[in-house]
Amino acid sequence: MPDEPRAFQAVSLFCYNPATIFYFSLYTESLFAAFVFGGLLCLVKGATWMAAILFGFSSLTRSNGVLNSGFFLFKSCHVAYHAIVRRDHPK
Repeated sequence: MPDEPRAFQAVSLFCYNPATIFYFSLYTESLFAAFVFGGLLCLVKGATWMAAILFGFSSLTRSNGVLNSGFFLFKSCHVAYHAIVRRDHPK
């Protein structure tokens, strides 16, 4: 994210929300969040296979992890938009 203050604000809001209590207990939310954030980072950097593996682990951790497949759909639509409409490849 090129806007560092906004990135810091997003991380702060994630860490200091009322549901943070679940990250310190024996639930799977923290492991799930780690897999999802790692998968998103890999997807943005272009490591699609590693992102798929991390999203798969998130699906094994929690059943709603299957919704992470939407990130691949979004990336495909984004690439198609840039290829068709803008005639370039997204960065």
